[in-house]
Amino acid sequence: QWKQEIFDLSAWSGPAMIRFHFASDEQYGFEGWYIDDISVTTDRVTGTEDPESGIPEATRLMPAWPNPFNPATSIPFELAAAGHVEITIYDVSGRSIRTLCGKNYEAGAHSTTWDGRDGAGRQVSSGVYFCRLKTGVYTATSRLVLLR
Repeated sequence: QWKQEIFDLSAWSGPAMIRFHFASDEQYGFEGWYIDDISVTTDRVTGTEDPESGIPEATRLMPAWPNPFNPATSIPFELAAAGHVEITIYDVSGRSIRTLCGKNYEAGAHSTTWDGRDGAGRQVSSGVYFCRLKTGVYTATSRLVLLR
């Protein structure tokens, strides 16, 4: 016997994980449990922004552009709420190369630029680097390739 269930998730925003746990009171004839014909619907357009406010629904580090790059790359990010943001560049050994920003930002879309220089202003060599964005409990890392 199939039963349709409807859950109102309108109070939630951002990513969600849904777990289906099936149980039975039958004692005999257990064949296993099957999940099929699942659909998730919404009454509003989904995406990365609330169309009415222009504020992103989720904080995220966007892909740098261009990448690979020379001499500089733009590192875009979106904030769902205002807060302190730190963006740091690391080399492949995990050593901090340069902190690009460490300040408060309003909610919305932002961008910073890395010019391929370390904290002392010296050009770093070609290679793979990592960009880490940290704000509140959110941390994300992306890979950057510098070609000289």
